[in-house]
Formats: sequence, C-alpha cells, structure tokens
Amino acid sequence: KMNPTNILIGTDFGLFSYGKEEVPDYILGKTLEAKKHISKQEIYQSFKKAIAKLIELNHNPIILLQPPSPSIDPDKEMKLQIQKGVLSFENKWDAIPTTAIDKEVKTLLKDLNVTFIDLNRKMCTNNKCLTQNKDGSLYNGGGHLSYFGAKLFVEDIIKNLR
Repeated sequence: KMNPTNILIGTDFGLFSYGKEEVPDYILGKTLEAKKHISKQEIYQSFKKAIAKLIELNHNPIILLQPPSPSIDPDKEMKLQIQKGVLSFENKWDAIPTTAIDKEVKTLLKDLNVTFIDLNRKMCTNNKCLTQNKDGSLYNGGGHLSYFGAKLFVEDIIKNLR
C-alpha cells in the first residue's frame, strides 16, 4: 500500500480524441487485428475515474493543463539563433493559447478536489503566448516544455504540495 502523496499529472489532452482500444498481445507491425477507435468522451470518463481513485486513496492530484501550442518549432529557432551568434534572448510570442481544451478538462473534473496549474495564464497575453523569454526557449520541440518553460511553474506546483 502506498502512502498518500502528491501526484503531478501532465498529458497532451488533445490526444484524447485519438484513443484506440487495447488489443491483447499487440505487436507493432505484426498484429493484423485493427485497434477499435474509442470516443474522446470514453477516454475523458476513464481519466476522470482514475483521478477519482487517486483522491479516494487520499492522494493530491495536481493537473498541469495544456501548454500553449507553438506555431513554430521553438527548439529549431533557438538553435538557429545560437548558430548566428545570438546569445541574449528576448520574449517571442509564437504560440497560441489552448484554453478551449483546458476548459474541457476543468469542466470534466469540476466535482473532484483537484488542483489545476494553468500554463496559459502565465505564458499568454492578448491571445499570444511565449515561446522564448530572456532565459531561452520555453519548449524542447513540439509542445514539450523545456527546463526554462517548466521553471515558470515550479512555484505554482510547490505551493500546492501537501
């Protein structure tokens, strides 16, 4: 049995639309049986059930909401800047908010005692979101936060630990 603890959950909620049913003993490239599509709603309900179970076991789930979606490849941009000799950085606003999916997740879990860390709140202003700040790129390719991106939320996470 596990002692109650803080559980930090971050996932790409956008992928909840692409769920597939488990195929027993599935081997990529070898199993011919097709995986049946599962509705986004079924995946959301399964996610909610898992979070409710964590709470029932006295854990403290902390949900990292979706980070803003970069419209460029920030990692590639950073490498290009460095190759050009740019070693000081300024704010770049090349991402779009993901508030619609955040709202879906908050609505789904509204009746559960969970903490949300809203990444858009700190990274976005006027529907534009940071991809780079004075420290460097906030992303490591795609929508994955870099060390500098994650650093923006460390205090928010720490203050919600029990």
